Amino acid sequence: MTLEDRLGRQLLIEGWDQAYLKDSPITIIGDNKVDTSLFVLSASALGIDNQIVICPELDPKIKEIANNLNEDLKLTHLEGYFNYIGLTNMLRQSKVIIDFTNYSLSKKLLLEYSYKTNTPVILTKLKDRDTEIFVYQRGREYEELKRFVELPSFNYNYSKDPVSALVQSGLVLELTKDILMRKRVSEKIISH
Repeated sequence: MTLEDRLGRQLLIEGWDQAYLKDSPITIIGDNKVDTSLFVLSASALGIDNQIVICPELDPKIKEIANNLNEDLKLTHLEGYFNYIGLTNMLRQSKVIIDFTNYSLSKKLLLEYSYKTNTPVILTKLKDRDTEIFVYQRGREYEELKRFVELPSFNYNYSKDPVSALVQSGLVLELTKDILMRKRVSEKIISH
């Protein structure tokens, strides 16, 4: 199946830049295999080919579907948690970083990296069925950021609703696409 066959509908959208999506590396940081894997799959379906993932585990079935859906997918998976400043070397090529973790150490490290490099970071917080999403770029030093860094410093066990994770993944994918295509994104926290 050619790229045009697979992505035909979105290629018809005025202003759509599939080549830029295809060539733009992104980094996905997670601590839960469900939401991280769902985002990898969604980004793969959108045609984002170069994905770096830092997460303890990806769902093998969802990962296989993502690879079958997008033959050009280049997925680099580092198994573990983003809890060490030295891991920021892996972020250098990324056009956008997506954080699905529910611990503040990751978010603090990413905010510092984003501030220094001006790389956009999409911060998420999902608890039960409530999600909050914020796009941080240098110059957006908002009081609301405290809501994202007041979580426990290290990973903790929590349960996530898979349907809410899917909704969150879709919202984050839309923001990722807009950032990669150089469109404006909301300056407010998105809550669902």
